[in-house]
Amino acid sequence: MNGSGQGLLAPGMDRPVNADVNLSARMDRGKISITHLNAAADGVELSGNGSFQMDGRALSGNLSLTADDLSRALAVVGMPSVNGTCNAALTVDGSLNQPQFSLNLHALTLQNQESRIQGNGRLRLLADGGGIDPGFVNALNLTLEKVSAANFTEAPPIDGILDGRLQLGGPLASLTGELSLNASALNADVATIGNIDARMRLDAGTVFVDRLHLLNQDSTFNAAGKIQLLVPDTLHLVQDPPFDFTADSDHLDPGDFIDTVNGDFTFKGMLTGSVEKPVGRISLTGGQVNLAGQSMETISLDARFENRRLWLDRLLAVVAPGEQIEGGGWVDLDKTVDLHVKSDGISTSRIQRLHEFFPGEGMLQVDVTAQGRMDNPDIDGHLTVSDIIINDGTIEDVNLTFSLHDMLVRATETGLPRYADRPGAGGRKHPGCRQRRGTSGP
Repeated sequence: MNGSGQGLLAPGMDRPVNADVNLSARMDRGKISITHLNAAADGVELSGNGSFQMDGRALSGNLSLTADDLSRALAVVGMPSVNGTCNAALTVDGSLNQPQFSLNLHALTLQNQESRIQGNGRLRLLADGGGIDPGFVNALNLTLEKVSAANFTEAPPIDGILDGRLQLGGPLASLTGELSLNASALNADVATIGNIDARMRLDAGTVFVDRLHLLNQDSTFNAAGKIQLLVPDTLHLVQDPPFDFTADSDHLDPGDFIDTVNGDFTFKGMLTGSVEKPVGRISLTGGQVNLAGQSMETISLDARFENRRLWLDRLLAVVAPGEQIEGGGWVDLDKTVDLHVKSDGISTSRIQRLHEFFPGEGMLQVDVTAQGRMDNPDIDGHLTVSDIIINDGTIEDVNLTFSLHDMLVRATETGLPRYADRPGAGGRKHPGCRQRRGTSGP
């Protein structure tokens, strides 16, 4: 039997194709035998043979797919500039109710401009359609050469140049594998990532990060460690995955990655334990910092994970000599907090956002605490501006007490400025209390 089709169109196809089919088959004593099958369309050729026993509904078959030029086939599914080749074999046996498929991908190559992907592999599906056969020795090998996501998809969330190799092998329950990856000029919509050099392994359900090195201009970041995701020799996820990671950086400038923060930071961290019970320490120090337009001489942070809490043992931001902000407290994994921030005196002229609309000079003192749940915290604070001078005239201290409880904001202000020594100034405003709930209007 010979046949052909013109202008064939199926869901997902961008344009119709032409196809030719050649089939030789016979039926004898309830058995249908396909001795020859050949189908060709747009540079892809499918050939094979098989049989079907009508009484027991048993079936068997072999299919071979060969494509010396995938460009036309890929253009049909919306990848007009991608070329490639493919050589694969598919076998099926079992019954019509429970067929078992085995796929052997001998070779696959995809290329677009300088991006090139090569791969091969094999797998077998369960007869009941429940997924990949866990007892079959699977294999997957992928090689990436100068691969850019933009060559294969429009507007990828992350783009750059990838070179690497992935190898996976063994039954699903005891897969082993290795990944080596070199990525350069990585960019995302929100940040410039830079270059990454990674070496990873999979063994006995544990992912080992032997090397993770990030380089962006002069900024560097290094990490290594491991995390156990599967119970050894099973496909069961570990309920509370144990891990052990270290990370450090001798120089990290956030300005190399984002626009809102820059400075010269050093970082060192160690984290071990499990996802539910992490234990570790973090140390961060930065100099010549600019945070969203606010300059600071130094920032330092010492923190630790213990008893399901992130403890901020020390948070210190020095705006100028003798003028600093201190903080501390903890954040619990159950989303509760107990935090405090305090400053004994910072010149208002050094606070960029305040200096933009505050016409004079003064010293700002702040004392704020936050406790309770993150989604409904209890916040209490006191703010004082003292030693105020405007146009060479002294102004009385300003005091503001504020709180947030049950999403209701209350503020009490006293000692608002009286421009006593300023010609033409108005009278003194009276102290009062204002309150607002949530984010509603006044």
